[in-house]
Amino acid sequence: IEVLAITDHDTVDGLARAKQYVEENDLPIKIINGIEISTVWQNKDIHIVGLNIDPENPALAALIEQQKQHRVARSELIASRLQKATREGVLEEVQQLAGDAPITRAHFAKWLVDNGYAKTMQMVFK
Repeated sequence: IEVLAITDHDTVDGLARAKQYVEENDLPIKIINGIEISTVWQNKDIHIVGLNIDPENPALAALIEQQKQHRVARSELIASRLQKATREGVLEEVQQLAGDAPITRAHFAKWLVDNGYAKTMQMVFK
């Protein structure tokens, strides 16, 4: 690998760590600043990849913050619905699963499987 684009979902947090790792380990890899923005268009989830971005751009920072707030609101809604169907404390348990990462639908799917409400994560997304 000579060139690697880092395109995390709705964040640029990994760029500095990736560059630092390449530098500290004297790897011959060029890191390209990137991001993957998740959105909905005509009722379909789409993912837009941005390459050679400026991670310090104020407009991009505002968009990332907006995406973060949207994820929090979506997580709270999903947790509320799951609590009605299962038990209390769903959001807190899913937050523990996610650790420092933003909560995603995959974390809720894993929670459902881990707690016996679904057999596989694939079944959750059907």
